[in-house]
Amino acid sequence: MNPKLFKESNEDDLSYIKRIVEGKLIDKTIEEDFAELSELVFGEGNCYNSSEVRKRMYGMKHLFGIIDKTNSANITSDSIFSDLEKKKLEIEKEKIKFFDQRREFKKLVRAEARSENVRDFIKQVAEEIKVSKPFEFKPIFTDNATKEGVLLLSDFHFGLEVDNFLNKYNKEQFLHRFNRIVTKTIEHGKLHNIKTLHIMNLNDMISGLIHPTVRLESSENTVTQTMFIAEKLSEALQKFAENFQDIKFYSVLDNHSRVHANLKESIANESFARFIPWYMETRLSNIPNIEIVNNNIDDNICIFKVCGKNCGAVHGHLDKVSNVVQNITLMTKTFLDYMFMAHYHHNIEDEVHSVEIIVNPSLVGSDSFSTGHRLTSKPAQKFMIFNPEEGRECTYSIRLDI
Repeated sequence: MNPKLFKESNEDDLSYIKRIVEGKLIDKTIEEDFAELSELVFGEGNCYNSSEVRKRMYGMKHLFGIIDKTNSANITSDSIFSDLEKKKLEIEKEKIKFFDQRREFKKLVRAEARSENVRDFIKQVAEEIKVSKPFEFKPIFTDNATKEGVLLLSDFHFGLEVDNFLNKYNKEQFLHRFNRIVTKTIEHGKLHNIKTLHIMNLNDMISGLIHPTVRLESSENTVTQTMFIAEKLSEALQKFAENFQDIKFYSVLDNHSRVHANLKESIANESFARFIPWYMETRLSNIPNIEIVNNNIDDNICIFKVCGKNCGAVHGHLDKVSNVVQNITLMTKTFLDYMFMAHYHHNIEDEVHSVEIIVNPSLVGSDSFSTGHRLTSKPAQKFMIFNPEEGRECTYSIRLDI
């Protein structure tokens, strides 16, 4: 038997029949009579005569030609290539999305791990200082008070050195101004017989590293700045705790304390500002009437109550005085009575739909940036007295250039 008539191992039925038909009618490589090919082409038991097989095979030859042309047209069709390119593009896009998501996830995990390591280190340092330099607690407050006080602290920009015709600011000046804040807060709080003192840290406590001019004017590195401020705030709270029955300390994040100078490389929660409450919580843990309050909404937004009134607080770098009340109210689903801000280095007060907006001035005062933009302000911080009947009773602007 002609070897060409054997079916190859990798050959399907259609390819085999096509090869037989083309070998007989086109290539002429198969010399066997049509009748001899009947069962090979049409299956066992189909023993047609030569004339019948010949007619049928010519019909099959014509059909195979049509099939070949159709397949060839489809393969070279622009639409087929276009569809394939589109599918390939979609696959590539999905791959990129997947890798982007995995990269962002790893970045968040890495940031969280780094944050936990730093937090543990800060707490360890605070524990060691607490042992070597313990705070004494000798309360002298009375327990019949009903009023509450709110002290706004912001824009210390510690580490910055300023020396111009409007302002002089360095470490010595900082200590003088900070001690004046503590002394005046106790003086005013005692005068009004307050029970609870709320300290709202609106941040920008350090000069940080976000601007070249800030880095040039800064006298100490960012970590040292942060640790120094955390210790000074702890000392202040210890004095407040001896004079007032309840002390509550709150914080929001800012822009000057971010870890990376480049905003695009920065992650919101990677901030030196977070070190401060971590440190203070451990440092002051042996004083019973101090509470370091953690934000339960967002690190950039604080909501708390003073004499039953809803108070909101933000640093201000993400907000404007004109829309902060609307935005924070809608975001937190909380109807506010008071809104506290900083960042603008100016004494500003406004009202939006009966919500009082209080903007804290800066402790640093006018620096090279503000004077270069013809923006000047007196260094000051605000201390407010609240009572249960009317809310805010009065506001003290503690002048610090005296």
